[in-house]
Amino acid sequence: MNNISKFEKIGAKTALLIGASIGLVFLYYVIYFSLFPMLDFGIATINGNIFWNLLISLGLIPFTFILLLWKGGRKITHYISNGFSEIKSSFFFTLFINIRLFSLIGFIFIFGTLIKTWKDENVLGVFTSLLISLSLTTIFFLISTLFTVFTIGLLIVNITHKRILKIT
Repeated sequence: MNNISKFEKIGAKTALLIGASIGLVFLYYVIYFSLFPMLDFGIATINGNIFWNLLISLGLIPFTFILLLWKGGRKITHYISNGFSEIKSSFFFTLFINIRLFSLIGFIFIFGTLIKTWKDENVLGVFTSLLISLSLTTIFFLISTLFTVFTIGLLIVNITHKRILKIT
């Protein structure tokens, strides 16, 4: 096994160990709090009911998140070997995961809206619902990306970098 492959596995395992534990706990808290009446009403208003489907909330999103952590963790080695700083590596790692994850969430909103409003004659209402849900998805994407770059992403990159330095 060559060193790059060994280092990629270190990055992937570190990303899974730290990112999955924190990310999945956060996901389950979001699901739990979304069941409170005011949030429940808000989610239903923007056609987010599909998120309460167990295949989506406990299957597709966590599986995709874990897969993205694995692939993103493998990329950390390349960022470090190309001389990127830890902050820049954390930014690219976080961006890699969040763009794909929030694109999936946006697609779920679009799909949920189309299913719920299949025979709806009110095109403006459908458009407004999509606009609100995709705007909220974009806002949460920006907030989570900024937050994650300087916290969890940086921690994952830092630990990966230290573990690689120990081996070399």
